[in-house]
Amino acid sequence: PLPSYMKKDYEKHLSIVPEEESVCFVHVGKTAGSSVGCALGFRLHCGTDGDGVGGIAVEEDVLLNGGTNETDAAESSRTATPGLLPQYSTHMFHAQIYDCFDRSAYYLFVVRNPLHRLISAYNYDKPRDWERSKNKNPRYYEMTKALYVECGFDTMEDLASNGLSPDGNSSEVCRERAVSSILGTDRFGNHIYYNYQFHLEAVPKGATILVLRTEHLAEDWNAAEKVVSGRENILGEDQAIFPHNNVNSNSDEKAKHLSDESRVLVCEKLCNEIQVYKKILSSAINLNEKQMKQSLE
Repeated sequence: PLPSYMKKDYEKHLSIVPEEESVCFVHVGKTAGSSVGCALGFRLHCGTDGDGVGGIAVEEDVLLNGGTNETDAAESSRTATPGLLPQYSTHMFHAQIYDCFDRSAYYLFVVRNPLHRLISAYNYDKPRDWERSKNKNPRYYEMTKALYVECGFDTMEDLASNGLSPDGNSSEVCRERAVSSILGTDRFGNHIYYNYQFHLEAVPKGATILVLRTEHLAEDWNAAEKVVSGRENILGEDQAIFPHNNVNSNSDEKAKHLSDESRVLVCEKLCNEIQVYKKILSSAINLNEKQMKQSLE
């Protein structure tokens, strides 16, 4: 089951929906999933920016230590979002927490340009306070230290220029870590590891997929609502229901920067994830061909 800080706020949304009519919210990290989740009525980090420990954030107690960290986010002053989409989005799948019915009518993915998601996830997973990370979650500390500290990959640019480039000066061990971190085959953090491939492979085969693109949230929400209820333009063009929650304070301009050479190197290793991203988009019943092409350019 979902931990208390992620559960649905049933004071503002329906509590009982038949399994075969429910929507499973697939929350892939660093795609604006917390903002969308709050609009759907899940508690998440609503009105907060995490707990100040960088990549640990509030979910780490659950993802690593099995805790039930309750936060003030549960008391945030959200208002109910109009339409049936939030009413029928009763369960969530996030990382290794799968709380959805296998007979769910729809699986609602929030997606973002894979390279942008990767960089954001990489920066978010890095603890802002290493000493606090060590004391609060030793397992997470050791996991992240192997990549960010031992290999000196403070940013994605460092990882690419030293760990992927033929001219880089990293050891063979660190080169292997650089590659496996992007591929998602080894875990050096949570958000970078639990990627599109992980989430898509975990939902039932033949699942009916709805997609919200981070770059077009209101447009895609309106289209998803039309699928679920038949109502058109439920939000208009209003993005106000998607406040920025769980913002990544580690992502300054330097942390986001990738040189042209590094971008090529990273995208080569990200190829499989890009193909999965394309598959999710092409499976979305609420997107038309023009919208899919728009996100693939």
